[in-house]
Order: sequence, then structure tokens, then C-alpha cells
Amino acid sequence: MNFKSLFAGAFFSIALFGSPVISRAQDAAKEAVSTVKTDGKPVSLVVAVKVGDEKRYKSVVKAITGMGDALLKGTQIVTVKEISKDGNIKVETATENNTMEFGGQPQQDVPAEKPSSTTRDKYGKLVDFTVSEGQSQYFAPEAQKLQASLMQVILTGKEVKAGDSWETELENPMLKDKTFKVKTTYLGTEKVEDVEYWKLEQTSETVIDADGAKMTSKVTAWLNPADGSLFKKKISMKNFPSTAVGSIEFDITISAIKKEDKKAEAKEKPL
Repeated sequence: MNFKSLFAGAFFSIALFGSPVISRAQDAAKEAVSTVKTDGKPVSLVVAVKVGDEKRYKSVVKAITGMGDALLKGTQIVTVKEISKDGNIKVETATENNTMEFGGQPQQDVPAEKPSSTTRDKYGKLVDFTVSEGQSQYFAPEAQKLQASLMQVILTGKEVKAGDSWETELENPMLKDKTFKVKTTYLGTEKVEDVEYWKLEQTSETVIDADGAKMTSKVTAWLNPADGSLFKKKISMKNFPSTAVGSIEFDITISAIKKEDKKAEAKEKPL
């Protein structure tokens, strides 16, 4: 297996550390251009899940590196494994399939990915996650933890109206005993076909070394107000640290797969 395939595999798995919020969601509607509503009554941003809830997602990961550009596509199954008494939610993410290109060239020998687990509190704040041994030669465990903590919007237990923002202080794994803040904003609702989704944006700027270099992150998420489940999210990260090629720029899109799409895939597969 060549270096580029291994490196691309590491990209894929680290980019998916932010296991999507899942629950008994309505099936995701097709994407459509729409307008965000900024009026309306205050809402409570909450997520309702139970053990065994399962959902499928498709992901597209674009990475710009000093070695070249990587394009990774795949599908994942996310399953709720445990819910603690204090509301912490542990989910497992298993990769169904993935394809990769590096420097414009398809990678034929794509490495298999082991299921990963992530535990977050009921608002989405990272509590624990599994460090990937296969990524250690490319991404330090501290960098993996930083990305995992930023991949999901953090909700608030209070009612909010469009335009309201809140800040959450997080541990900075890149610098001992340091913290940083993420700012989350509820933008309002955005209608896609027959569903009006909550739309949120989360931004952060994190010092990643003793010299003061900073990594920036932006997450835009659309959640189903029926249960807080993820419909789609877009993540942009700049100056993400790698031990192999220096800084990396990520653009990631993760979106729910409808049940009928899954049935169509099954029909297309040869017997």
C-alpha cells in the first residue's frame, strides 16, 4: 500500500471524528435553495435520542495539503450505543464505503476503516473519543481531539431567537492548561422542500503552538426541529496541524441519506 493511500485514509477518518447528531429523524429532504427566516417565536434547541437509533450519512471531504489535494467521498452508519444518566451520548461511526483521489489520481488500495466512537454531552460538547492509531503518524492525538471537539455545533439549554449567540469554553489539547472559545449563533429557520430546519453557525480561532499560530474553524449546520437530528452540515478548517505535511485546509460536507435513497442503492447492486 502506498504512502498516498495511507495518508488519504488518515484524512478520511480524522475528518469524520465529528459523529453527526442523530435520532429518530424525519427523512432528509432534497437540497434546495431557500431563504433563512429570522423572525418567529423563540425555540429550545434540543436533541432527542435513544439507544439503538441509527442513521446513514454521506460525506465529501476536500483537503488542500503541501503534498497535493485530496478528495474523499463515502457513506457512514452512525449508531447511538450508550446514554449515561447525566445525558452523555456515545455514538459509533462505521464506514460503509469510501473512494479517494489524491493529486487528481484515484487511489485503488483504500485502507479499511475501523469503527470509531465519540461521546458528547446532551448539548454536543466533546466528552471522549477514540484516538485512531492509524492516524498517529500523520496527526498527533492532540490534533485529533481538537478537530473532534470542533466538528459539531454546541447547543444551549435556553430558549433562543434568530440572531442569538452563545460562547462555550473548551479545553485546548494543543497547549497544556489552555482553553479557547467557540461562538455559536442561531440564524433562524431555513425551509428545504416541506421542512423548516434550524440553521446554526459556529466559529472559533484556536492557538495551536507556542509561537501563536492559529487554526480557524467554521461549522454551518441544519437540524430538524422535530428532534434536533442532523440534516446537513458544512465544516471549514484552516491551518489544521499535521505532523506529515504541515498545515492543511479542510472543507467537509456531511448530509443525511434518505431511506428511499438506500433502497435505490440496494436495487442497483449486482446479485
